[in-house]
Amino acid sequence: MTGVVFAIDPEPTLSAYDAETLATLLEVKGDARAMNLGHRIRRSVRTEKKVQLDRRELGTLARLFSSAPELVRAPEFAAFGALAAAVLAALYG
Repeated sequence: MTGVVFAIDPEPTLSAYDAETLATLLEVKGDARAMNLGHRIRRSVRTEKKVQLDRRELGTLARLFSSAPELVRAPEFAAFGALAAAVLAALYG
């Protein structure tokens, strides 16, 4: 398992561990969209396929990152910071 690539510019990548962590955070969030996205990310870890994101899913990720700023600011979560920046760029360009 090499990790997960998100199909948004500049194709941010999470390690398998970080992708599993993100999937768990989304799945425990509680709403159906977040849970479905978490399942898709977890599946992508196994299949090594890029994760395609629609605008609603981008919004779901943006809300997750804004509700937990430590995920994007802490050095140990640098990959989350890169993903959050790419998500915001895709949403608001």
